Amino acid sequence: MRDNVMSDNLCNFGADFEIRADSLGMGSSGIVAILLSLSSSQDDADIIKYGGNNDIDTSNLVDGKPIYYLTEESDIVIDSSSNAGSVYCIDCQNVTLSGLTLMNNLYGIYFLNTISSKVEKCRVANNKFGGISLGYSMNNSICCNNANSNHFGIGLVGSNNNSIIANDIRDNEFIGVIINMESQFNIIKGNQIERNDGGVLLDRSSYNILKGNNVSNNNLSITLSASSNNTVMSNNASYNELAGIELFNSNNNDLMANRVQYNELGGFVLSGSSNNTIRNNNASYNGYGIGTDSTSNNNIILYNDVCYNGFFGIGFLGSNNNTLYHNSLVDNVEVNAIDNGTNHWDDGAAGNYYNDFNCIDLNGDGICDSVYEILGGESVDRYPLAKPPT
Repeated sequence: MRDNVMSDNLCNFGADFEIRADSLGMGSSGIVAILLSLSSSQDDADIIKYGGNNDIDTSNLVDGKPIYYLTEESDIVIDSSSNAGSVYCIDCQNVTLSGLTLMNNLYGIYFLNTISSKVEKCRVANNKFGGISLGYSMNNSICCNNANSNHFGIGLVGSNNNSIIANDIRDNEFIGVIINMESQFNIIKGNQIERNDGGVLLDRSSYNILKGNNVSNNNLSITLSASSNNTVMSNNASYNELAGIELFNSNNNDLMANRVQYNELGGFVLSGSSNNTIRNNNASYNGYGIGTDSTSNNNIILYNDVCYNGFFGIGFLGSNNNTLYHNSLVDNVEVNAIDNGTNHWDDGAAGNYYNDFNCIDLNGDGICDSVYEILGGESVDRYPLAKPPT
């Protein structure tokens, strides 16, 4: 490609290596001025092998700005002096992108098989598909960028050991951050993720850390789908239209020290998800606090404040063998606890605190002298606490 001028289109330029144009809802509508697409039927090795086999230089302009399509480049910096309009890095290493404004293309920034590179202080907005996308890329840093009003803000596909830190990710029509297709050991930390349709989605991805993010005022907040062994900690997942933190067919995750409040559906929603730990969270003022369906078993729920939720505090709907203790259930509007399965509401020595229970503790050991019967079935808390746990 040489000396092409693309301007005033909804989407000026695009090169995509994994998803056909039709699957993006584009069809033959002419939205993309130039779309280079490999068949999605190719396997990953073919995608990586042939991803850079294009010759596109900076004589091509998008809204008056040059396209930087880099292949096998290393140790270079592209900053605001380049006036770049779209940047692709294929099989590159140690590339730094800094202070760029990238708008109105298929992607703002696309890394494919690129390692040890940085994207910092860039603005990626109004791109038809993704703001910043990493495919099969490792050890990269995505920091302090604005990724707003794209289809998705920041996305990882099959990418490991990357950090996504302190970005402002808002108003994306699909999702703020998506970690997809066996992406592992990534850190998503300290981001502002607001007013997207979905906040953060982990799909078929494990061993990632989500820490200290503000994921608020979205439709859905944090969703794990078929994703295991992740850590979700110290996030604010509040004021979302549906769930705060949702697990769908996801196991062995650790959810700790999150503030999950004012979500219209539920605070924590588990569906088909087992062997997870939910601890030291505040799940209050939601439709309900913590809820599971019939295929969520063997979870541990402890040291959570579950208060002032509209329906129930903690509810097990047909699930079994879950264990919960040292939780504080206070003033949930309809009922503090409900269970129609077979679950363990104490650890054999201590249970939970219920403010709707007339507790008598004659010996002052902190355990009520009678059991607390859980609404909905035959479960009981054998050792209800006389006061909230500390």
